[in-house]
Amino acid sequence: MTSKYEKEKPNNIFEWIQHAYFIFRQKGFISFLSRLWRAAKHEFRNVFGSILVQATPRTFTYKGKRLDLFYHQYNHTWSNERCIEIPLILDEADLNNRPLLEIGNVLNHYRECDWDVIDKYETKSHVTNKDILDVEVEPKYSLILSISTLEHIGIDEGANPAKAIKALERIKSLLQQGGKLIFTVPVGYNTALDKYLIEERNLELSLFKRISWSNEWKQAGLEEVKNIDYNHPYENGNGVLLGTYER
Repeated sequence: MTSKYEKEKPNNIFEWIQHAYFIFRQKGFISFLSRLWRAAKHEFRNVFGSILVQATPRTFTYKGKRLDLFYHQYNHTWSNERCIEIPLILDEADLNNRPLLEIGNVLNHYRECDWDVIDKYETKSHVTNKDILDVEVEPKYSLILSISTLEHIGIDEGANPAKAIKALERIKSLLQQGGKLIFTVPVGYNTALDKYLIEERNLELSLFKRISWSNEWKQAGLEEVKNIDYNHPYENGNGVLLGTYER
């Protein structure tokens, strides 16, 4: 039976220590030291990184506008691509445009949401737990949103990256005539999906690149972003793709 320390991601320094001790007993001293180092980086990023970044709020340019990066305790947005994804989605989307569907339960962690949400794993009262490919509804949505969710489909549940492409086509089919899909994905997490999105002519794409340790971002061209790696040179996403599709 798998231990909870092996399955669950630690949330604080005490859980990281418990997790490291479990690794020491199961996998040896080198693995133990590696986990302790990760724990130290984790706490530094959460405590000191939060103070440093939020003390000097940053902005980025999109379509000639200056937008504020989004800082929030949940998911430590100051340290990853979520800081740019949230303002991009909120700038592009009219949340009063109903009926509205969100693929992946993301925005509810940062604001009140009263729209339909489909998320295969996250159990909340307002969330439908289904694989998007198993959803059977008539095309009815005026607006569909998805934040850092598509790239996980077929990757996190097995080596089937092409499933994300099928999921995207299924999501498009849920739009009513004239409806709009707006989504973000981090570049490099699912390279098969990246390639498809870049080559898909019916999508409008905007690309963004992380340019510093302190999580600054800029709008970038395709050549700057298309070969970016996930988790390198900075942890998590180093490039973000914003896609829009109108049916």
